[in-house]
Amino acid sequence: FSLIVHDIRNPLSGVVAYLDLIQNDLSRGDTSEVEEMTTQALKAAGQVGRLLEGVLEIQRLEEADLPLELRPVDLTKLLDETRAALAGVASSRGIHIDLQVEEGIVGNLDAALLRRAVENLLSNAIRVTAQGGRTELRAHRSGSLLVVEVADRGPGLSGLQKQRALRKYGRGDGTRGFGLGLHLVKLVAEAHQGELSLRDREGGGLTASLSLESGAD
Repeated sequence: FSLIVHDIRNPLSGVVAYLDLIQNDLSRGDTSEVEEMTTQALKAAGQVGRLLEGVLEIQRLEEADLPLELRPVDLTKLLDETRAALAGVASSRGIHIDLQVEEGIVGNLDAALLRRAVENLLSNAIRVTAQGGRTELRAHRSGSLLVVEVADRGPGLSGLQKQRALRKYGRGDGTRGFGLGLHLVKLVAEAHQGELSLRDREGGGLTASLSLESGAD
C-alpha cells in the first residue's frame, strides 16, 4: 500500500501544483499560460488514473477474475503502436527503439493487456538505457508460443536481483524500480499460459522475454 501511495504521490502533486498556478493566474486575469498548464495537469491526472487502473487489473488477474478478451491480434501492428506510444519519451533522450518482428505473426490474445505489459517492459528499458542509446523490441514464434522480447543496454541485474524483480513490489537495483509494473507483466503472461523471464545480454544489458500461448496455428 505504501508503494502504491508513493507511486501516485508525484503525479497527484503535479495536478495540484498546476491547478494552483492556474487559479493564481486566473485571479490576476493572466491567461497566457493557462492552456499549457491545463494540458500538463490533465497528463498528470491521466498518469494517476493509469496507475490505479493497473492496481485494479493486478488484483483481478491475481484473483482470476479478469476474463481475457481473446481475439486475433496482428503482433506487428500492436508492437508498432506500442513503440509509437513511447516514442516521445525515447526521443527526448535520443534513444532509438528498434522494432524487429517476424512476418505474419497473428495470435488469439488480449490486445489491451498485452499492450500494457509491453509498454511496462519498454518503459523500463528506456529508463535504464544511456542517452543516445538503443533499445530493441522483438517478436517471433516458437512452436505454439509467441515470444515478445525487450532488450536494453542498461547495467543488467544479478541472479538475486532478477528473482526479486519478478516478485510483487520487487526492486531491481538503484536504477530499476519495478514496483507493480513487472508483476503485472508476469500475470499477463501467466493468464496467456506463458511466462516472463529475464536474462543477461551478451555485451551488457538485460532482455525481458514474454512468452504467450497464441491459440493459433
